[in-house]
Formats: sequence, structure tokens, C-alpha cells
Amino acid sequence: MRVFSDNLFSAAELFITSQLFVMSEYEYVRKPTHAWTQKKYNDFINIGNYKEEYKKILNKLSGLRNHARYHKQSFKLNLEDAKVMLEVVDDLGEHTRRVII
Repeated sequence: MRVFSDNLFSAAELFITSQLFVMSEYEYVRKPTHAWTQKKYNDFINIGNYKEEYKKILNKLSGLRNHARYHKQSFKLNLEDAKVMLEVVDDLGEHTRRVII
């Protein structure tokens, strides 16, 4: 599940990055970071754009990613939670496709 959560984070972040590029976020294009992406997208969702669950999944996966990738703390993710997260990221991907086309 460590590899799953790390890769699911990457997929979610790439979908979100695509959305931010479409919004012509020059600062992001110039110097992207995980923290900046998360902050900018959280702010964007907080003012009423898109689904709140997209923000929540990015934040959740961001936390899981560090535990999964760097093995500094215990990691636990059950199959049901993984399936729900995958469904949300799949929906995020479909939404991104509609936004950027």
C-alpha cells in the first residue's frame, strides 16, 4: 500500500497541476513545489471552486506519501480506504479532463 499511496498522490497532484496551469498560474510554472500546489489548490477550493473532496484527498495523500515514501513512521492504509481514495482521484481526473479540454 505504500507504493499505491505514493503513486496515487502523484496522480492527484498531476491532475491538480494541470488545472493550475490552465488558470495561468505563472508563479507555479516558474517554481512548482508540493507545498505551493497544496496551498494554492486548498485556497482555490475554499472559495467555492470544484469539490471539497478534491482538496481533502490531496491533503490526505500528501500526509500518506511522506510516511509511505520515506519510511520514517509506521504506515497503515486499509483496502476499503484505498478504494475510496482511488474513486475520488479517478473523479478528479475526469474533472481535470473536462477543465483542460
